[in-house]
Amino acid sequence: MPSSIGRAIAHARTRKGLSIQALAREAKVDPSLISRLETGKVSDLRLTVASKLCGALGLKLDDLVDVKRRPELPDRGPTMADLERVRVALSDVVRLVADIERHR
Repeated sequence: MPSSIGRAIAHARTRKGLSIQALAREAKVDPSLISRLETGKVSDLRLTVASKLCGALGLKLDDLVDVKRRPELPDRGPTMADLERVRVALSDVVRLVADIERHR
């Protein structure tokens, strides 16, 4: 079963009318990685790859983990407050990475 990140990528890709190959070309990543993400065969994703995919799809990194847009999350497990803290922390990391990239 695909992760919520894989589902978010597939949804954004199809909404933009892109094939897996077209997204791979635009994001400069291997098409098999996108396929494996979307089908749940791989669930971990490097920040650099996530950033490339988000850029090609017109998303922000935190769109991939935004709990408010993920109704498919189970009712058990982390609380909304826990997930919000993770989203805020991820946003901070994204800003730091952007700052580092600007100073290169």
